[in-house]
Amino acid sequence: MFEDNADFRKYLYDHLSPDYQVIEAKDGMEGLDKSIEQIPDLIVSDVMMPEINGFELCHKVKSDERTSHIPVILLTVKASDESKIAGLETGADDYMTKPSEIKELKVRIRNLIDQRRQLRMRFNRKQGLKPEEIASTSVDEKFLRKALAIIEQKMSDPDFSVHEFAREIALSRVQLHRKITIFNGSVDD
Repeated sequence: MFEDNADFRKYLYDHLSPDYQVIEAKDGMEGLDKSIEQIPDLIVSDVMMPEINGFELCHKVKSDERTSHIPVILLTVKASDESKIAGLETGADDYMTKPSEIKELKVRIRNLIDQRRQLRMRFNRKQGLKPEEIASTSVDEKFLRKALAIIEQKMSDPDFSVHEFAREIALSRVQLHRKITIFNGSVDD
């Protein structure tokens, strides 16, 4: 949860932490860094923050192969249709005005996490992986196509390792593991 207002951040933390492991950030840049480092299941971010705002944060998260699969909920005091459309155009999965009804926010969080879990389960049961069927964004599809191309190219090399695969796809081993497990559904839920 990324929120520059300390009181509202505490309010959200107090209500979300009994059900979720909550990562806090006081500004957009810190939130982006923590997103890349920790790969959360979902991001709840204020729109108006110092450093980078929620729109920029969302765009950066959704444009990065390491984080593009993470659902984002943007919170703002701006309730206009233009603001909502701008937020959704950055790739946000949901957009809520604040102060939000905490019950509604919890339902939206649960729904987004459940939708991703069901998607992983559905594709885990299928034989064969087709990037265009599993990817939730074009960045995810590009990542999967790149990963499959590397695997197909190196399949016959007995020395091909996870370390080499991570290097070729330009991710750390931990980030590669998280990204791949998101798609194949083997994450412990």
